[in-house]
Amino acid sequence: MIPFLAMLVGCPDYGMHTPGENDVHQPILEVVPEEVWFPDAAYLASSEAALTLRNTGEARLEVYGLALEDASQFTVVDPGASALEPGEETGAALVFTARQAGPTTVRLAVSSSDPAAPTKEVPLHATGLVPSLAVDPPSLYLPDIPNGCAHVEEIRLQNVGTADLTLSDVRMAGAGFTVSNDPLPLVLPPDAGVVATVTFLAGDDPVVHGELWVTSDDPAGDAIVPVDATVWDPHHVDLFDAMAGDATDVLIYVDQSGSMDEDQRTLAQNFSVFGGTLGAFDEDYQVMVVTADNGCHSGAYLTEDTVDPEGTLLSLVFGAEGAWTEMGLTISDNALSSTNLAGCNAGFLRSDAAALILISDEPEQSPNSWDFYVADILTRVPGAIISAIAGPVEGGCSTAEPGQGYYQATQATGGTYLSSSDDGRIHVDDLSITAASAARAYPLTAEADPASLLVWVDEVAWTTGWTFDEARNSVIFDETALPPAGAVIRVEYDAPYTCD
Repeated sequence: MIPFLAMLVGCPDYGMHTPGENDVHQPILEVVPEEVWFPDAAYLASSEAALTLRNTGEARLEVYGLALEDASQFTVVDPGASALEPGEETGAALVFTARQAGPTTVRLAVSSSDPAAPTKEVPLHATGLVPSLAVDPPSLYLPDIPNGCAHVEEIRLQNVGTADLTLSDVRMAGAGFTVSNDPLPLVLPPDAGVVATVTFLAGDDPVVHGELWVTSDDPAGDAIVPVDATVWDPHHVDLFDAMAGDATDVLIYVDQSGSMDEDQRTLAQNFSVFGGTLGAFDEDYQVMVVTADNGCHSGAYLTEDTVDPEGTLLSLVFGAEGAWTEMGLTISDNALSSTNLAGCNAGFLRSDAAALILISDEPEQSPNSWDFYVADILTRVPGAIISAIAGPVEGGCSTAEPGQGYYQATQATGGTYLSSSDDGRIHVDDLSITAASAARAYPLTAEADPASLLVWVDEVAWTTGWTFDEARNSVIFDETALPPAGAVIRVEYDAPYTCD
């Protein structure tokens, strides 16, 4: 016997070898059923299913293990036998414990010595009958609610689970917040919902934080909805130092393109009308003409004491044509830059107000939009009024193209827009009236409700002597009722608003 065993050990080709795919006798694992469907289970309740492992082959089957890809709601008890002879079977107990709402599927991997299928996957299907609360929106932001106004928002509370949801409490925390809803407790079947109405009454606090708390039998616990609000106070107080009302500073920009020659001459010839109207208001005016790209003035300032204003103006309005000559807002912005007001244009600006008169037969052609330059000018000269003489806005005319850009700038600052007529004649008397009011105008920092305006000068209420120009959003004092220079002007007003 021993020599025979030794011969077997030494001569494996005679029949002793490792099982493989070519073996006639192999184990085969059969899993029954191939998919497992568990009965539905309520929250934290369990349902069970059985799995049978059977060796349908002709050799011993080793069962190495059963592994779940997700064990959060499923458990498995390994079969009692780890080895199955041909024809033998064993069972495995499977348990589903519902912790989440809705259907779920995980895979159970059974590994064995079956050479054809070392691992077999078995889908496990189950449905948890669990209530689940969804809140829409999950947060609220209420910006710029006017002080004293109530703002209302709705929040939907919905059961997105697979079992009835019971709402037991809905409450708000936070100053100024209240909530209303249907009487509680309230049972919501799956897919049903209800609205909670959140109301915020804006008070004096500029920033308010609140929270909506919803208590239910959702296993996830209370739902908390953050609600944040900012309060806008429509009341404004603007303070000014009274300007010398008889001082008017006028900037005149003139396009230097060749087609402007006749307009330049007409402007000079009509200067006596312009200056005369300013003089009628007893204005201490000075006029700066700007034609160069850098915004530096063309020569001496024109004043009521200039000996030959028409001739002087004629000499100033003709300059060299620069690269930016059709960019009137760019050149004007350069003229009023901090550098130029302290340098080449020093002494021009004597207050926070100035009248700008822009003259061209072309559209405004600066690289940025007109409002960019208007905003920049108003930053340095809050009381600036831009007027313009340019082509008719609708369609232009035979001598001028539509004055787009210039027209919008005049409307934004309360200026005057005059269209060049077909015969080239330019009217300037209306411009002088607008310019004369620049030193008497006090632009407000926010849009004002005219009915709410109150004006004080050195703490004395002024109920007359001023008007409100809605187009310019400015308080304009009458020429016969100017506050003394240096007086403190206080204007109180409410911005227009409506509550929801």
